[in-house]
Amino acid sequence: MFLHHLNNMNNRIKLKMLRRISVLLICTVIISALTGCGSKNYSYGLSPDDPVEVVIWLTGSEKRSGAYEEMIKLFNETEGKNRGIVVSSVSFGGDDKLSEEYIKDKEAGNDNLLPDMIEVSASNSLLYDSGIQYVDMNNLIADNTKQSIYENLLNAGSYGRDKQLRLLPVVKDTTVMAVDLTRWNDFKKQKEHYLNELDIWEGLDVVGETFYNTTGKSLYGLSSISQYMLVGSRQLGTGILSIENGKPVIRADGDVMKTLWQNYYGAFIRGGMYSYSKDKVEDLQSGRITIAAINSSETERLSTSTATEGDAFYLNEYQIIPYPQFKGMKKICPVDNTGVAILNKDDKKNIGCMLFLEWLLQDENNMHLACSAGGVPVNNRVSNPDYFEEYLDNNKTGMSSMDVSTMRISLEMMSDAEIYAAPMCDIYNDLTDYLDDTMSKAAHEDRNVVDDKEGIGIGRQEAIDKYVSDEHFGVWINEFRSGIQF
Repeated sequence: MFLHHLNNMNNRIKLKMLRRISVLLICTVIISALTGCGSKNYSYGLSPDDPVEVVIWLTGSEKRSGAYEEMIKLFNETEGKNRGIVVSSVSFGGDDKLSEEYIKDKEAGNDNLLPDMIEVSASNSLLYDSGIQYVDMNNLIADNTKQSIYENLLNAGSYGRDKQLRLLPVVKDTTVMAVDLTRWNDFKKQKEHYLNELDIWEGLDVVGETFYNTTGKSLYGLSSISQYMLVGSRQLGTGILSIENGKPVIRADGDVMKTLWQNYYGAFIRGGMYSYSKDKVEDLQSGRITIAAINSSETERLSTSTATEGDAFYLNEYQIIPYPQFKGMKKICPVDNTGVAILNKDDKKNIGCMLFLEWLLQDENNMHLACSAGGVPVNNRVSNPDYFEEYLDNNKTGMSSMDVSTMRISLEMMSDAEIYAAPMCDIYNDLTDYLDDTMSKAAHEDRNVVDDKEGIGIGRQEAIDKYVSDEHFGVWINEFRSGIQF
């Protein structure tokens, strides 16, 4: 009897111990979850009674800067107020203007006037200025926030052999194709072609040549040749730019470059493509081209645009379609190379900046920022069509019908493709300038020669054949390779 009673006591003691252990484990899990919601070290004296003030310089378009400013106001009224962080902003309207301001301050000896954060592209020379110390955000960002961002975009914002996270992706533009349906449908009545043929570069080239031969005008234009080449080469298997051991490596694979050349230079010579100005939206609105590859944030400009046809005005009707892919290759969704960098000031300011950026990357906040900026979210939990439709049903976004259409196409592109931005490196700006110029310059010059020959009675196809031959490509690729001196 005594032994039986003793065993019962032991069992009760064991049960109490197990309950205590369970409570401790639950508390540990809760604490871990709570600390995972913010940066790895988020105290540093932050207090609502003595808020830290941080400044961000914005370089994006008016639309994107306005979206950031809206989110800053909301943050200051909510999360920032509770945490003890006040964010303010200065908008510059472009990377170049920001750089000019920095140089002016530096020459005046006002280094202390530099902000705490800068929103810039990977081509901005300030990111590689040895006189500026940047925060490696790998040491600050919360694990759950980092895991919510596309790995390719984190890699694109990492710099050096030790892969410092210097440029944090927050919101991106992707590239879409905008179609003037009025002109397209006029062409379709004459030649039976469909928009889905334009999903691949090879189809765009074929339809473009037919369009030129039918209408005497070029069908389409691209906003960025360097993006076409960087993204296209990645898709075709050997990217022009890669980072190896922290250093940029440039490769110009013959087969890859031949495909890129055929579908840009060749399309240019045959008539399907042309570039009238840097502003492809303007080219589209003016009727110079019928289809334009443009940034997703630019499509809003098409919502209420008109164009001239002779002496008459008419209202354009536009449709957004996906950015083309190369036939038979794994899909890639191109996004811009922008992000936010934190300048290393002190622990309190650094953590204040990081907490603000993490707040922007939270699910609903990141989607709201993308909707306002005309871009796409970088949070992989929300960058899909289903989440957007639910968000659209439950929130007042203020988006135009063109904005909504663009977002739908952009998210469809993201949902079944590799999300790609070229990696940051100190030669990025020189390389993109070179890529934008080298093929375009040759295409313009040779297209003019072909047009001149046709004008004096030489058959157009006869004139074209010389320029799209293997021999001519061989001359071009040798010149291209010899010009890469970075």
